[in-house]
Formats: sequence, structure tokens, C-alpha cells
Amino acid sequence: MDSPVHAHDLARRIMWHNSAPWTTTLIVESDYVVVANIIVVNMSPWPTRTNSREQAVAVKIPGNKSALCNCQFEGLPYVTTVLAQGLLHRGNCRLYLRLGLC
Repeated sequence: MDSPVHAHDLARRIMWHNSAPWTTTLIVESDYVVVANIIVVNMSPWPTRTNSREQAVAVKIPGNKSALCNCQFEGLPYVTTVLAQGLLHRGNCRLYLRLGLC
């Protein structure tokens, strides 16, 4: 078994400012992954009549038996989404929605 990757010295805020319905801010493509103590921020603006592109998905985890612990997700209310295809445990995660006008 490979050694676990620890990111204690790395920044814990992941930000994505572009918008596209086919992009994701954070993708984890492995089984048995624990993502802990990070902040995922989608900073794209509200869609307008001249710019109707969708905001990126916050987190996509196609692997199986993964976990999100003590994570925070920030973005627009209708697009900040966590997608999982296998078993996913979420514990003590917070969702902060931008409700004001941008």
C-alpha cells in the first residue's frame, strides 16, 4: 500500500474563478480517500442574460469508500455540489451560500 499524502504545510483553500458546466474545482479520482480540513470556493459570478455559463461543480469524487471531514464549501446556492459515484461519508462539513447580488 502506498504512503498517505499529508498536506499539513499546504494552503487549505482551493479556489476556482472560471465558469463552465464541465469543470470541477476539486476532483479526487481514487478509492479510499479522506479529504479533511479544506475550504473549496467557487468564485464565478452569478449568471446573467449576457453570460449564462454555469458555475463549476465544487467537488467530484468518482471513487468508492471516500470521506469528506471538516470541509467547507462556498459558492452560489444552486451549483455548489458534491458529486460521488461510490460510497461517500460526509462528516461535519459546512456549506456557505452566496445569496447577495454580485
